[in-house]
Amino acid sequence: MEDILHIDMDAFYASVEQRDHPEYKGKPLVVSGDVGSRSVISTASYEARKYNIFSAMPLAAALKKCPDIIIINPDFKKYASASDHIKTILHEYSPEIEQASIDEFYLNISGSHLLFGSSFEIAKKIQSHIKKELQLTCSIGISYNKLLAKMASNIKKPEGITHITGSNLSALFDHLEIEKIPGLGKKAALKLHMINVFTIKELKKLSLKKLNELFGINGTYFYNASRGIGSSELIFSNDVKSISNEITLKYDTMDQNIIKKIMLKLSDQVASRLRMDKLKGKTIKIKLRYYDFKTISKQLTLVEFINTADDLYRIGLDLIDDMISRPIRLIGVGVSSLIHENNEQLSLFKNNKKLEFEKNIDVINKKFGSKTIKRGSLL
Repeated sequence: MEDILHIDMDAFYASVEQRDHPEYKGKPLVVSGDVGSRSVISTASYEARKYNIFSAMPLAAALKKCPDIIIINPDFKKYASASDHIKTILHEYSPEIEQASIDEFYLNISGSHLLFGSSFEIAKKIQSHIKKELQLTCSIGISYNKLLAKMASNIKKPEGITHITGSNLSALFDHLEIEKIPGLGKKAALKLHMINVFTIKELKKLSLKKLNELFGINGTYFYNASRGIGSSELIFSNDVKSISNEITLKYDTMDQNIIKKIMLKLSDQVASRLRMDKLKGKTIKIKLRYYDFKTISKQLTLVEFINTADDLYRIGLDLIDDMISRPIRLIGVGVSSLIHENNEQLSLFKNNKKLEFEKNIDVINKKFGSKTIKRGSLL
């Protein structure tokens, strides 16, 4: 059954501003900082997108394309209030909600059909309900896992509903550009373009071995994603089966060196907590909050369980690579899908030198203080 919905609000910040200021309706509008600053665009209205103006574009570049564009300073309390209202509406249709960002939600409606009808009927009711109460539109994807539901919600915008099933998967999916796969960013796309892979259909022709040679651990994800294989498990905000840590930066930054240093520090902290509790995990999650308070996350589920900082840092860098599109104010690293290390099936060929090394550091820091031994790059 296709019981996973992805609800994606259309041009959320801009739509809220157009709703609250009728004089802006039908006009190109962006939510950004002051004209004189080094601001980037947080959200562009659909009228602005006709000028090829999109989120993460420098404001100065947008003004060159449309000098008369309306610039609104963000009101994050107002957007958060609207987001909370949307979540309240969604709770009327299912208690199983994952909030992926301020304007994106996953909903499991497997237990809602007797009350509200088919998956498509539920999606229509949600759209109408949100529009009636908040005067905002959303696009909804319906499928049997989160990956396909998210991709489906992006096919018809604004205010569209797309239903991906096993029977229409190839027809809707194969012709899409590889960049439409969540998590397949510019660098990965460029590598694939160099071997004449531009569409999902072409990506499916590559073997798992070839993709792993090109992308390491991410190769398995690309292999599965091109075939529509993904998780349907929702992550709830009260989930305690994970270990994570996050840092709010003193200053917003896009500096790669600063971000790498913070990622390494967080990886050390999370890995140390895992080992302290004798746990390993295989789902790695990176969380970013941008200067405009929009929060996004990306995760990857591995084949093997890990609890070393080196592994966590390496995978985290791969995940975060294409997320650094605008100044960042908060970075978080987390690990879930946990298992007690005594329950893990050991591999005869697995190299445990890194693990033993980090465990020895744990022992010394526990005895003499948490800051006794630090990585040189963190000094």
